[in-house]
Amino acid sequence: MFNLLPKGMIINNIVDTLKKDPENGVVKLLETAKSYAKNADEQAMLTEVINYYATSATAKMQVRNLVYNTSKRTLYTFAEKIYDTLLTSPIVLSFMRMITMSEASRLTGRIPIFPVIDLKNLKEAAKEVIARLKDEGQIFFVSIAVTAENFDIVTSDEVILTLVKHGVRAIFYRTSATDMALEERLLPKISQIRTQRPILAFLMKKDAPNSTSPVYSITENVNGKDYMVRLNLR
Repeated sequence: MFNLLPKGMIINNIVDTLKKDPENGVVKLLETAKSYAKNADEQAMLTEVINYYATSATAKMQVRNLVYNTSKRTLYTFAEKIYDTLLTSPIVLSFMRMITMSEASRLTGRIPIFPVIDLKNLKEAAKEVIARLKDEGQIFFVSIAVTAENFDIVTSDEVILTLVKHGVRAIFYRTSATDMALEERLLPKISQIRTQRPILAFLMKKDAPNSTSPVYSITENVNGKDYMVRLNLR
């Protein structure tokens, strides 16, 4: 049975499948995951993801970018983290870490974390840091605090395409928990970014304000049904 194979063999097969044929490999992996889904809800969600991927040109572009521009070692570590997460809880990701740009400048490809860089600007020094991470084949993301004052800038094509160019895989937008008007304004923009640009975008909400580690949640709506992912950015 699939789940009785050694973990290393499973992950090597996943990485090899993606490297050889990124677009079709994703469908094969999702269909395999669906066959081992624990319940009908998980099967339904995976069916939605498969259907979405099959019809989304931007999703396929994102996967190509991820596979072609990521070192095999990093891709293996990322797949291993996802694999371990799904064995314990399918909705909690706890292997990412929120860091500053200064901390990002000291990262090396040998550190098995996937940084979420708290991005405050895109000055030349910052561009050099994220360009180096891309050149090293690392997987990394950015987090941006959105306000009414900076909304037009941080959601602009200038910023989005610059992040894509420098290898950022996803943008996690954060708003004040009490600013519902800004959130309603941001959600359509996030949807537009996802469907028109080769980068993922999410709205994050603080989930455990009294915790010593930043825990956020992302609620995704797929065909009228909400799915929550919790991010423990250790």
